Amino acid sequence: SQAQFYRHRFAYRTEPFSPIHYGRKLFQQYAVDSWVRIESNRLNYIRLNQAQLRAHRYMGLMDHFENENAGNIDPDARPPGKPVILPSSFVSGPRYMKQNYQDAMAMVTKFGK
Repeated sequence: SQAQFYRHRFAYRTEPFSPIHYGRKLFQQYAVDSWVRIESNRLNYIRLNQAQLRAHRYMGLMDHFENENAGNIDPDARPPGKPVILPSSFVSGPRYMKQNYQDAMAMVTKFGK
């Protein structure tokens, strides 16, 4: 995968000289650009494969999208575009954060502070 490629590329090796690690700010910019590429490819995959990810199974969420604009008389008042549902496995997504929060609160409830 792309993440594995960059992991291999960023690994520090002493034997063959690695000029990428001596780039200072240029290396930091390269690392950030690499991360952005990986995240944009992950989001693009999610956007293009909503059917395979079973996004249609989130009926309550889709009903919310439809009912959110039901009170609007103007049908063009809906925000443009097609809603994309991020799975809870997407690390930066709000569902992932909420799931981790709920897990943490369950642990605090069980084991205490």
